[in-house]
Amino acid sequence: MKKFLLAGLVGAGLLPGLALAAAYNDVSIPGSTNFSVNGVSMAVTAGGIVNTVVDTSSFTITVAPGSSAKVVANSGNQMALSGSTGFVTDTHCNSNNSDFTLAAASNSATTTITVTPSTSTLCGQSSGGSGSGAVIAGASGGGGGGGGGGSIVPASTPAATTPASAGTVTVASLQAQLNALLAQIKALGGKASPSASALANANANASFKRNLSLGATGADVKALQVYLNTHGFIVTSNGAGSPGKETSKFGGLTKKALAKWQASVGISPAAGNFGPLTRAYIASHP
Repeated sequence: MKKFLLAGLVGAGLLPGLALAAAYNDVSIPGSTNFSVNGVSMAVTAGGIVNTVVDTSSFTITVAPGSSAKVVANSGNQMALSGSTGFVTDTHCNSNNSDFTLAAASNSATTTITVTPSTSTLCGQSSGGSGSGAVIAGASGGGGGGGGGGSIVPASTPAATTPASAGTVTVASLQAQLNALLAQIKALGGKASPSASALANANANASFKRNLSLGATGADVKALQVYLNTHGFIVTSNGAGSPGKETSKFGGLTKKALAKWQASVGISPAAGNFGPLTRAYIASHP
């Protein structure tokens, strides 16, 4: 592993540059250098203090705050970048140039990226992707250049996601969350509330044109169960007749829930029969 500390004294005197170089605990050399990575000829030109560590198939560049470095693949090889790629600017990957600039803001911490030059694919060559001069977000790793004609990588931009791909947000999941909140409210002494499923399935336009009693069937029976479930008088907590699973059969549970609701609103007798008084009350209290 080779280390280079490039002291490019742009806009500064020699002594300040060397003082910052000492912070890197390395040896200061001129502001540009050439080296080879896995047989690929590279050049780095420093504007400030830049630490370059060369490994077998890649190299790492660290720039001090307010410093910059220009990296060139001398033979036009494609380069894949990882790390602080948000500080990468002025990239070129085409038949004429393969280079980029790494510039750290003066108020930033030290900025580091890892560069992996391709040993086989040059900028301007297509490698099964978007063609010459492309900038491919997310590329990393050694060699090959797979994925496009140019792979100098700046900061990647997150792709837009639909609600379904971001955690699969569905009506059912929202209903479950709302039910959990309603249960907490009820546990804290709040008024009994309808479930989210019952709310989603309730028919606000339901009208009741006949009397209903034990054994009756029909869409109006289901509408009645929805009404009871959404007004705090649950027919049953689970199974048929429960919120979201209302049925068209008027059974004993429906009668019992209806009787409790009738008593709460002052309808007498509160016998659980769905007659004219109950129909009139619901019509005026949908």
